[in-house]
This record gives sequence, C-alpha cells and structure tokens, in this order.
Amino acid sequence: MFVFDSFEIKGNHICKLVLPEKVYAQDLFQIIQDEHDRIQEWLPIPEKTKTLEDEENFIEYVQKKMIEKKLFTLCILVDDRVVGTIDLHDISHKQRRAEIGYWISSKWQGYGIVTKACKSIINYGFYILDLHKIYIEVDSQNIKSQAVAQRLGFLKEAYFKEALVHNGKYHDSIWFGLINENN
Repeated sequence: MFVFDSFEIKGNHICKLVLPEKVYAQDLFQIIQDEHDRIQEWLPIPEKTKTLEDEENFIEYVQKKMIEKKLFTLCILVDDRVVGTIDLHDISHKQRRAEIGYWISSKWQGYGIVTKACKSIINYGFYILDLHKIYIEVDSQNIKSQAVAQRLGFLKEAYFKEALVHNGKYHDSIWFGLINENN
C-alpha cells in the first residue's frame, strides 16, 4: 500500500489517502450499496456500480487513467478501512486545470476528512502537476460540499441552471474555483 498522505482526525482515528487497489473494491461496493440513495442524490456512482465486478472494473479503469495522467484518484481510509474516494479529474495539462471530486461514507462525515483530503490533493495538483486552477462542481442543494469549497478558499464562479441530472431530475450546479497564486 502506497500512502500518499495521512493525518489524525477526531477520536484519535488515523486517516490515510492511498492509491486505489482492487483490495478496496469490496468495501467501496458495500458502502455504495448501503448508502445508495444518499450517494445517488449527488453523484451517478450507484447507477454505474451494480456489482462487485463493476467496482473492480472501475478500479482498473482508474489505474489505467492514472498511468495516462488523465486522472488522479485516492482511496480514503480510516483506521485502515476504506470509507470513500477523492480525485482530480478532467485534468488538462495544456490548460493547467482540473476538477476535484469526492464522496465519503455518511458514518465519517463531520470529521473534517474531506477538507483535509482536499488540501492534500490540491497541494499535489498545484505543486506536482503544476496546475494553475482547480474547480469543484457542486449540486446547488449540496450544502456540505459548498461548505467544503468555501472552507478551502474556493470562490463561487458560476451558477448553472439544470446542469446536473440525478435520479432523472435536473439540478442546478455551482462551480467554485481556486487559483494557484504561486504560478
């Protein structure tokens, strides 16, 4: 296991950000099944992950895209159990920008994990990938993700009407941006 970063959270729990491996597929799949309705409210993950094999195939896809430098994904572990993922996707080396995406089990919301994981992946994007800008697209009703973006210093840049579809319903989206002031 390659540990990209680690930090302590409330309750003396240790959080690690690690590269995705098939060994995490079962736990990721189980969380997606157990929290299907909550996750699907914001992301299309559950509709794409119907079987354990779907999750294993997704991990293979992620590993391939990481080799191609088109995606950078990390599994979020708490006390060595996977609880979610975070990534930089839509990476454009030419435009020097990318978008952050993440999800975490409801059991671990409110511990500051996503904010700390975002800080790590932002630093990677700015200082290793030499990105100039990182975005977060948030459903306009997802107050928790809006709060994460604002805590991290992202600025609200755009509001798009009916730009996302979840469960067959259109939702508005908000784009937050963060500029690397060092380049």
